[in-house]
Amino acid sequence: MLVTTRKKVIRFRYLKSAAMGNKSFLKEVIGIFILQIPEDLVLLEKSLLEKNWNTLADYAHKMKSSINVMGMKESERLLIEIETASIKTITPDEKFIAAKIKTLKKKCIVAVDEAKELMIEWKL
Repeated sequence: MLVTTRKKVIRFRYLKSAAMGNKSFLKEVIGIFILQIPEDLVLLEKSLLEKNWNTLADYAHKMKSSINVMGMKESERLLIEIETASIKTITPDEKFIAAKIKTLKKKCIVAVDEAKELMIEWKL
């Protein structure tokens, strides 16, 4: 029987060390992440469709703190790229930004599932 293990998106050690054993902090942070990230992804995609670059950059910037506290360095890098590409040029590269958002969305969907599993595993 072949067992495959998927690389975790969330760095649990980072999250645990940031919480310093405070279960209520963990529960709050993970709960907000589970609720907020899907909403933020919708807003990113909506801003992209509307070509509202400043709003898109604002949402990407806002998401960085939630992503960062979960230890998601690769996703944080994607958000920086999205934010920068949205506001640092006269005509943003829509295809580049769309591709970065697509990759970010995939990672965030996995991360939200991991966070839900974590709530159960850590009995939060």
